[in-house]
Amino acid sequence: MAGGDLNDALRRLLRGGMRMPDASSPGLREPHRAGAQRRAELLEQGDPNSEFAHVASALDDIIAEERDAIDDLQDEAANSGDDRRKEVTDDVAAERRMALDLLPDDLPGASLHCSTTTRLK
Repeated sequence: MAGGDLNDALRRLLRGGMRMPDASSPGLREPHRAGAQRRAELLEQGDPNSEFAHVASALDDIIAEERDAIDDLQDEAANSGDDRRKEVTDDVAAERRMALDLLPDDLPGASLHCSTTTRLK
């Protein structure tokens, strides 16, 4: 508050932090610098977009496997000769297909939903 301007004092506090005899508090510069440094380290380790593509591909494989499992389950029920089993299985298969169809388009949303659902087989 040496200049008498509260807004200026707050800006300086946020940028530079606060230094006291027994402790200190970092301002916004230090976390920003640390975040930029960490980002640079991660970029040196590899292309994050290729990692996301890898995860997206694996998720697509899992969804395709789930759809195949639904088809197999329906085929087994249809070939069992048990009409009640076929009816119940058809209802469950329709629900499961709808759940897969309604998965969010974004990778985090879809992977979160997939990790919380149960597998048929």
